[in-house]
Amino acid sequence: MSRLIYIAGDIPFREIRKESGVHGQRTMTVREALDEGIIIPEYLMEQDDGLQLQFIVEEDQGNYTGPEGFSVYSIEKTADIRTDRRYCAALEWDLCRPKCGEVVIRYIKELLEHTPEVEIWHIWMGSGYPEPRIRSVTLDADSLSTEVLKQIDEARDPADHMYKGYLPDDWGVSGEELEQDTWRRYVIRAAWERSDTV
Repeated sequence: MSRLIYIAGDIPFREIRKESGVHGQRTMTVREALDEGIIIPEYLMEQDDGLQLQFIVEEDQGNYTGPEGFSVYSIEKTADIRTDRRYCAALEWDLCRPKCGEVVIRYIKELLEHTPEVEIWHIWMGSGYPEPRIRSVTLDADSLSTEVLKQIDEARDPADHMYKGYLPDDWGVSGEELEQDTWRRYVIRAAWERSDTV
């Protein structure tokens, strides 16, 4: 199973991906590649040193390929995607990077200028049985902060995978509860939506 944080809404999402050198592809000479520690096949080393080659390079930056450690990219709805919203996109972020939280919040608030609410889901993919518990929380856009994003990112409870089988018997948690995953759904409402309903 793998974790997925995704955003869902009734409008399409603007994708944010790695800037130039898209998806880890870079063009460089054989000499530049060797200087960066890239292993070059022997037959290419015999070529002219000025030969330009395109390499696919795995950057050591985790999965966070966008600027400031934030990426948004479209995903297809699968059995794991439980939202009723029309559009979905994966969110990847590195909240340890200084400006990442601000960039994520700005992105969400820009979306909320065009739609009354969006959902952020934190799920475990491939965990369809037993049916997961879905806990839902509604937040105002004005209450978003880097700390709130960290709570979304680190959402855990005793039924999460890391804790299965490690709870003492006297905690009163049944085996069925240990097997059941908890997914989280955060509904983020626009400030203008809240003021219209008050």
